[in-house]
Amino acid sequence: MWERGYLPRVRTGDLSWQPAEGLLRGLAPGTSLRLLSRDPGDGACTALWQLPPGWIHPTPFTRAAPEAIYVLEGDLRNGAYRYERGHYAWRPAGSPHGPLATDGGAVVLALWDADPSHLAPGSVPPGPGEPLPWVDANAIDEHPTPVEGPVAGITVRILRTDPDTGGMTLVINIPPGWTEPRSRHHDCVEESFKLSGDIWLEEDGRPHVLAAGDYFFRPPRIKHGPMRTERGTSSLIRFSGVVENHYGPL
Repeated sequence: MWERGYLPRVRTGDLSWQPAEGLLRGLAPGTSLRLLSRDPGDGACTALWQLPPGWIHPTPFTRAAPEAIYVLEGDLRNGAYRYERGHYAWRPAGSPHGPLATDGGAVVLALWDADPSHLAPGSVPPGPGEPLPWVDANAIDEHPTPVEGPVAGITVRILRTDPDTGGMTLVINIPPGWTEPRSRHHDCVEESFKLSGDIWLEEDGRPHVLAAGDYFFRPPRIKHGPMRTERGTSSLIRFSGVVENHYGPL
């Protein structure tokens, strides 16, 4: 699931919407995807998933893929659970899904850790991990980042920590005027979707700006920094393992 190419910046607004049922085989037609990255080996992928008002997938199903979703806009119902902006869920492989529906339409950031095809209920044995069927990220208290090293000011809302790898999924907030003069790298994969604001940084020796709606997939040991934000910024970030900042040369 982590064997994807290095994507330092994807302007998701520049991507075209494609019919979702081409990737989500077995899904009722009518929704669409912007595919952001995909593992060519196991089919794991991250996408923006757009559902039109009134859409419904009426039958229950399961997946062979662990799934995480974060609602960016609108509303989504999955069985007994209703999700709105800022709501998050994680389900292991083999979890029950559906019916799916939306009243006003939705845009969802979806992270599938294997091929996300729809399968018959009960056809996949339950995977490891405790489900998190509904989390309101808006209601989680912010805390200083638990990762040591960066300039003070960063706060996080931790959505999930993988008990096997120590990898975290979190919403990170950086205040206006924050500046980090050093470069750093991690020994784990870092995947991120920017929710708001923007940040300037040098990455692998090249400067660029990550703005709201941008996505990146950063393999281990990619140098990034210095960095700064004038207006502040918020991102959803996922790490493949325990994250530790290594400053200076590789």
